[in-house]
Amino acid sequence: MIDQLVHSEMDLCEMLNMMKLAEQQYVVKSTQRDQASSPQVDNGDTAMTDDHQSDTASEYSTSSSQSTTVEFFGCAFLQAVQAQMDTFPDSGSQYLETIFAHREIFMSLPTAHPQCSRGFSDMAYTLEQQAWKEERAADNVAVAAFRHEAWSIAASLRDVSSQQLLQGNKTRPQSGSVCHMAPM
Repeated sequence: MIDQLVHSEMDLCEMLNMMKLAEQQYVVKSTQRDQASSPQVDNGDTAMTDDHQSDTASEYSTSSSQSTTVEFFGCAFLQAVQAQMDTFPDSGSQYLETIFAHREIFMSLPTAHPQCSRGFSDMAYTLEQQAWKEERAADNVAVAAFRHEAWSIAASLRDVSSQQLLQGNKTRPQSGSVCHMAPM
């Protein structure tokens, strides 16, 4: 267990070191998530028709072979978390680690996170859609936390945008918008 935690912390550190703080939108397209969550369909039983050249039979057989792509929204950190959500056995306290890690990244350059609110909302929706199991009982708390974080980010971005308009510049917000702790 400790070995796994150390490994995940090292992965997070490596990912944060590789990130570039720029105001770009990244979208990751993945078919792995769809293939894992979509039910398998037996084409032999479903496309029963007397007319073997009918439009519906040919459309059905071609559409089942095509895979749809899933778009993940948010910064690179949130997109990586979204891509791995199906592999977690339960959310446990991992959702808190995700929220706090993202807050640190967000505070470094808020304007680089215009889609992160949607990313957190999508993660909440993904958790809601998973089948309920007793070991995943904490997911309801994670859903509420992700939604709250999405609202907080949206409100913060609105405040940052209005501050920039008042100041007349597009630079990083003043340090007054960041919480500082007094030294002990």
